Amino acid sequence: MPHVHAVAQGEHIATIAAAYGFGSYEPIWNHARNAELKKLRSDPFVLFPGDQLFIPDPQAKSFSAATGQRHQVVVKAGKVKVRVQLHDSLGSPLANEPCKLAIGPAEQALQTDGDGFVEFAVRPTDRKAELTAGELIFPLEIGHLDPPDTASGVAARLGNLGHAYASPVELELRDEARYFALSLFLEEEKLDPKSQPLDVFVKHLRSKHGV
Repeated sequence: MPHVHAVAQGEHIATIAAAYGFGSYEPIWNHARNAELKKLRSDPFVLFPGDQLFIPDPQAKSFSAATGQRHQVVVKAGKVKVRVQLHDSLGSPLANEPCKLAIGPAEQALQTDGDGFVEFAVRPTDRKAELTAGELIFPLEIGHLDPPDTASGVAARLGNLGHAYASPVELELRDEARYFALSLFLEEEKLDPKSQPLDVFVKHLRSKHGV
């Protein structure tokens, strides 16, 4: 039966689609009853806890097969691409660096590109991963990044960029407190908080972070 799903922390569109038996998230995300949410959240992989997502009935598929024989049906489960940039302790990108990806007991050898970016695919059900480059360990929480226009989303992006001092509580207080939490970022980016509204800096932060 169709119903409305309340998004929980750590869920994104692919995890939700897989949980309801969909091979692709598109029938859910493109449904007319999700138009408002789609307008609010431009990226279906960055949802916010409490978002209301309409789940339609999965469309049944049929195929022809000879009777009296055994048939194997293979359903391909879509994977999710993850792209992250690794930095050293001084904030410089780890360019062309060999690294190791671990998801549960499975491990995979990878290498960053010239800008320190590394890409890999995960299953919709994967929630945690770990990247190791030399002596540096980068724990990843897949699907836990909140939208950029939320206090927790701003705090997480600042933390990922090395400004871990900013907490969601600070960012939820008032504009002055949010400016304080963003102060080092503003200084580094040479932005003036007195000449432009806060949304401009959040947009800049999102651009700097990459999502």
